[in-house]
Amino acid sequence: MGAYSGKTGSATLTSGAVADVTKWDAEDGGDITVFGSSDSDGWKKRVSGTDDLTGTIEAMLQAGSAPPRKGDTSDVTLVSGTGGLTISGPIMFEKVSVECDINTGAAVGFKASFGANGQISFAGS
Repeated sequence: MGAYSGKTGSATLTSGAVADVTKWDAEDGGDITVFGSSDSDGWKKRVSGTDDLTGTIEAMLQAGSAPPRKGDTSDVTLVSGTGGLTISGPIMFEKVSVECDINTGAAVGFKASFGANGQISFAGS
């Protein structure tokens, strides 16, 4: 089976689909304790702690709408494309930036960074 294209990817929040999404990313991480001990024979051992997911959503701002704000919470569903990966769960927006390029007149866009605000699920086909 080959790779799949992200051209049909999407991002949906509790309030509905985010229009004109240009990109999203998500990083699955969390706390890892690294230690050496009397039983590690000179090697490091690792223990997985709490899980976390962080990421960003980039989109073009729609007329008459506003981007999310820092501290806003939502459920999110990120879809990588038809037949691809789906990531979903509760998030909190941590930072939001808006870009307005007066020089070129480009569409006004925003980038919203988020972190998991509870359990996140991953599904793929």
